[in-house]
Amino acid sequence: SRGIEKKFYIGISILEDFSVLIEDQGRGIPCEMHPEYNEPAIYLACEEDSAGGKSRNTEGYKGIITSGTHGAGMAVSKSCTEYFRLYVKSLSAQGEYFLQYLRGERDGELKRTGDLKYIPELDLYDSGTKIHYKFDDTLFEVSMNGYSQQIPYVRDRITERLKFILMKNTNDIE
Repeated sequence: SRGIEKKFYIGISILEDFSVLIEDQGRGIPCEMHPEYNEPAIYLACEEDSAGGKSRNTEGYKGIITSGTHGAGMAVSKSCTEYFRLYVKSLSAQGEYFLQYLRGERDGELKRTGDLKYIPELDLYDSGTKIHYKFDDTLFEVSMNGYSQQIPYVRDRITERLKFILMKNTNDIE
């Protein structure tokens, strides 16, 4: 399983309803049972502040600056949303999973939705994470017309921030 060696991709889309879709082709959030806490590791990543491995000086992540996709960022972000849906192709758990939060609360248990697909011609597994969320309008005063004028600015700010993070973590940036 050489899933971590494939070309890495991050996609961010702001959809017409102003929901946000974030996709990557990484290893996928771990969904197997956490040995110490006896619950799926994804629960810890989504529900505990600073629980994500990338926020610590752990093996494989030493010195990495992240954008808050794990740990405090995800725990806080989901609390400010109408819905927060995770579609995970987890390399470590060798499966596809779905988990949803509604207004910050877990809506059901983690569901296994399929097996991880192996791509023989690339000698790797199709892994990664897709998160789809919409900010909770009861927490934020958002005008659809007023907000739509800011979308190009928001996209530019997201692009600038991601480029900064990538430059801190790699020597090869396009």
